[in-house]
Amino acid sequence: MLHMASNINACLYGVENVVRWAWVRLILWRSSHDRLHGQQVLVYQVVVVVVVVVVVVVVVVVVVVVVVVVVAVVVVVVVVVVVVVVVVVVVVVVVVVVVVVVVVVEVVAVVVVVDVVVVVVVVEVVVVVVVVVVVVVVVVVVVVVVVVVVVVVVVD
Repeated sequence: MLHMASNINACLYGVENVVRWAWVRLILWRSSHDRLHGQQVLVYQVVVVVVVVVVVVVVVVVVVVVVVVVVAVVVVVVVVVVVVVVVVVVVVVVVVVVVVVVVVVEVVAVVVVVDVVVVVVVVEVVVVVVVVVVVVVVVVVVVVVVVVVVVVVVVD
């Protein structure tokens, strides 16, 4: 954002220089002609100055809008990529944890010869706990990412 402000400032400085140049030319042209011819030239020169200023202002506005849109698109893309990566990592971790828990519970059930109903209940409880933990982690990560992006955009 600081770089964008610097570019906008440079554009405005350029507009100021163009206006100064046009004004100086206007004064020089007017003083170099007689009064009647000078007034005709003055009207022409005022039109030229107005057209130049309007064109420069339009170009500056277009550049500013394009820069703001590009920055916004980049920020949105970064946020989306971070959220997708976090979700993929969380899903992989959940799948691995559930598979490990199921295998461990089945091994323990075979070794200890526990009733099948107890094994099913234990697996269901573990899966529910893991899913709750994953949902909480994903929510926290998304909130942190959004806060960081907002802080970076506002501060920058």
